[in-house]
Amino acid sequence: MALRFAFIKQSPLPVWDYELSYNTEEFLGLGLGHRWYFAEEDRYLPYARLGGNAYLESSDGVTGLIEIRRWRVHAGIGAGETFTGEIGTGFSVTGPDIYAQFGYNFQF
Repeated sequence: MALRFAFIKQSPLPVWDYELSYNTEEFLGLGLGHRWYFAEEDRYLPYARLGGNAYLESSDGVTGLIEIRRWRVHAGIGAGETFTGEIGTGFSVTGPDIYAQFGYNFQF
């Protein structure tokens, strides 16, 4: 499960987004991504994204952030304003991977 924060309704569109994730192995992930939009006036907002995440086990505490033993960098393409989709590839301590994720943007 992951939450990605970006102010999509902002003008100009956001180029940075922030991510908080938690997985079944009890790793907490903190991430940062940068977006490049292909056509900002398109209603589907197609983009390319480059990001990175650092993960810490719940027992690691703050020292897990200082000495990052688990990390992942990834690049993908995506689209969507309300419903979003992104596919890409990544590389981490465990090796390369591919991913597809789908989400819903909601506004506070």
